[in-house]
Order: sequence, then C-alpha cells, then structure tokens
Amino acid sequence: MDDRYICSVLLCTYNRGALLAQTLESLCQQTLNNGCFEVIVLDDGSTDETASVAKSFESRIPLRYAYQRNSGLASARNHALFLSAAKIVLLLDDDDVAHPQLLEEHLRIHELYPEDNYAVLGYTELAADIAGDPLMYFATAVGKFLFSYPDIHRGQVLDYSYFWGGRSSCKRRFLLEHGVFNPIFKFGCEDIELAYRLSKSGFRVVYNPSAITTMIRAFTFDQFCERLIKQGRSNYIFSQLHDDGLVRAWTEVDDVKKWAVLEPAYDAMRQSGRSLDALYRSIKMLGMADAEHLRLLHESYWTTFRASKIKGIAEAFVEKQGCESLRPSSASIASTPNLSAPITGLLRSSPPIHGELTWGLSEDVLAFLDRTVTEDSETLETGSGLSTLVFAAKRTHHTCITPSQAEIDRILEHCSARGVVIDRLSFEVAFSHECLPRLQHGKPLDLVLIDGGHGFPIPFLDWLYCAPRIKVGGIVIVDDTQLWTGEVLAGFLAEDPDWALEERFVRSAAFRKVAEFRRKEWNEQPYVLARSHT
Repeated sequence: MDDRYICSVLLCTYNRGALLAQTLESLCQQTLNNGCFEVIVLDDGSTDETASVAKSFESRIPLRYAYQRNSGLASARNHALFLSAAKIVLLLDDDDVAHPQLLEEHLRIHELYPEDNYAVLGYTELAADIAGDPLMYFATAVGKFLFSYPDIHRGQVLDYSYFWGGRSSCKRRFLLEHGVFNPIFKFGCEDIELAYRLSKSGFRVVYNPSAITTMIRAFTFDQFCERLIKQGRSNYIFSQLHDDGLVRAWTEVDDVKKWAVLEPAYDAMRQSGRSLDALYRSIKMLGMADAEHLRLLHESYWTTFRASKIKGIAEAFVEKQGCESLRPSSASIASTPNLSAPITGLLRSSPPIHGELTWGLSEDVLAFLDRTVTEDSETLETGSGLSTLVFAAKRTHHTCITPSQAEIDRILEHCSARGVVIDRLSFEVAFSHECLPRLQHGKPLDLVLIDGGHGFPIPFLDWLYCAPRIKVGGIVIVDDTQLWTGEVLAGFLAEDPDWALEERFVRSAAFRKVAEFRRKEWNEQPYVLARSHT
C-alpha cells in the first residue's frame, strides 16, 4: 500500500497504441488531483508503439509501465493488480476514454460504501462518431450483447454478474484476500467468474451512472461475430469451473444443443448478415432506410450473434469432449446433495444416452423427481434421458415417448447392467404428437414431464393431450423454459387458475393441477387475454 494514492487505474492493453494515447490523455484531465492516483499500464505483449506511447505520459501523471509476454486479459489484470499501490483499483479498457469526473465519481460511491466487499460499476457511452452506427447501437441498446444498462438504475446494489471489467472499481484488499482473476481466461468471463467467487464472501456492486467512460472503438460485423465466438468459448470454461445452476443459466451453455441445427447454416447465416449490414448502411446513407429495413437488420444481427456465441460454446465443448466430467447433464451429479445415493450412482455412471453425450434435466429437477414420485405413481414423459433412469429406478408405472430406438437401447442396457428392474418401464417409439392422441384414454397420471421436441407447437400439443389425463393434484413439469416455447407454456400455466406453480427450477417449472381440465375459449384464458389486442 502507498498512502500517496487513493486510487490505482489498471489499464491493460495489447497492440492499441493509438487508442491508448487517447485513454491516457483523458486521465491527464481528471478533476481528481493527479497526485492522488496512479496509472498502471500493463502491456500484454504488444508489438506496436504501445511502450513509447505509455512512457510519453510518465512526466504528466504518475504512471508505471510494465510488459509481459502475451498471456491474456486475466493474467494482465492480475499483474497490474499486484503492481498497484492504492486502496481502490479501477479497471479501465484501452478503447475507452474517461470523463473528467470519472475517478472522483468512483471514489464518491466508495466513500458511501466503505466496506471492502462493495464495488462500483460506472457507465460507458458510445463516442459521438460511433453512437449512430447500426451495429454498435444494436449491440448496446437493443440486443445488449455489450452492456445491459437499460436493465439497472442509479444507486442499485447489484449481484456479481454486474462486475463488468473496464468500467468497475473495487477494494484491492478484498481481491487479494478472497481471490484474483483466473488466468485460464484469455478473453471474456474473467471479470464475472472472479465476481462469482467473490460473491461467496458477500461481494456486491453499486451502480453509479455518473462515473462515465466513452467507448471510442467500433466493431465491424465480422469482428463482432469473432468476439462472440471467443465469448462463447469462455462461457463454456466458466460453466465447467463451477457446479451451479445460476452459472449454467448465465453462461447459456445449454444452448449448445442448438449447434447441430445451426452448424450447417452458420456460414450462410453469417454471409447473409454481413450483406444485410452493408446494404442497410448504403440505403441509410441515401436516406432510404425505414423502420422495416431496421427491423430486418436487427433480426439478422440477433440471429447471427446468438449463433456465433453458441458456435464458441460448441467449439469449447468439442475440444473437451471425451472427458466424462464435461458431459453437460451428468457432470455434477456426483456432487448434488439432494439426490438419493442409488439415484446418484445410476446417473453418474450413465452412458451418453443421446449419442456422443446426454442432454437432460438440470440436477434440481432430477432431485424433485427423486423425492416426488413413488412406486405407486403413474408417470409419462416426452423425450428420454437421465429422467428416464430416475423413473425406472423409482419403479413408477412409466411411459417414455421418444422416436429414437437407439436411445431406448442405451437406457435399457444401462438399467440391466446396474440391476435396475424395468418391468414397469414402457416405451413408445414415435414422435409425441403422433402417439399421444391414441394414449389419451389411458390411466390417470400423477406426473407428466414435457421434454420432447421444443419446436413450435410441440410442447403445447404435449400439454394439450396430457392435461386431461393428469389427476387433480398431479404435476406437469415444463422443461427448457429458457426457450420461447417453454417460456410461453410455463407463463400460460402460471396465470391459469386451474394450475398452481409448485416449484421453479434453473430452466424448468413444475405446476400442480388444482381443477378438472376443460377446454376454454381464448377470453377465458388469462395469459391469452392479457396479451391480446381487443
């Protein structure tokens, strides 16, 4: 610690000498006396003029320049942190410039929240010359792929997911005592992953939109796609480091399921998006762009950018494939305390049911099934997976509907090898919308799991055919509520008086049937009525 300095600015950079000069110039213009702060410029292996640019400012502000071989952002930030001397450290990006009051505004909030576990998030705006760029506007204000400021307000105390590197400050001592950046992250997630670990010690973030930086670098369409691919790869790494449903939800790693569909179309999708981006810029210059053109552009951006992130997740998954601990749906079974020991053993040793891997319910839903169903239960599921093993082990009278005989064979082989009796387990080798109509008049059901096809309108049809058979007091579980179809079905049931929300899970929801099923007109359905233009 050095009592001369109130704040240390940690500025990590790589081959952006020209932009770095603008960032350092803005730090020379701070209203905070420059004797009260220091700037650590950590050069992560640059080959341009970065070193000379940094050293040219040494006579104007307290600045220390340090060089390391290119090792990535997390490593560079740790290096800068260890070199810093002040109680408060501010993370600043090399493509942002600081407003004159930036440091004072960060320090003002730290005075209001002096406890070590409080950090401060500032606001980053776009420079005037790029604010009107269609891609940058979409990325920040619409799709929120860069920032999500519209979702928060001044003075709000936020969780770890708002510790955004490049615009946040925190107490140096808290990091040194409770954890620093994980150098496995070369780009992306290094900030959120650290904050997640710090949250176990009470880490919180306070938002101050008066602590302003201005982003001065725009992305091209392809640059942004590549950025999101890198982000996806880091998201996958983050998800593998921590067995937590919240981390899985934040990283969106379960979207890797979609890559099999997206991969054949990705190159064409990206080419289409690139062309539409160029076309829109041209017609905008000619004054011919209208709202419909912008809508189409935004749809293209959204689709391609989401696909790019999923591509990164899939690439990271494929690289690690073959390591049992990286199977998405069984990775953390061994450490799930809410599962009974027999179920834990059965699931942990499960083969990849769906070919090379197993897609399945999150552990909280598996635990719900484990404690809810009994030998007397009549159960049905659309789709197959780890849930099928739970139903088999619990000896429920269970019907599993799947079009894949190969999946059935793997489940039966595993049950046989583990000594699980399967006399109450039956399969329908068909798509659910084909066989459910003829199963409508079977025995009343205690529990139905909807986890088959997720494309419209399959989940809705699964519910429609099963709902009359579910006993009053019985349960329906809607899986994959992060998808539009699952979200809408769960939302519909949450507002329908004939169903009561039993429990919400990471990406699923369970509802209890509280009244006999009857077909209703649209104006008798609260969810539909509230969303209709009448």
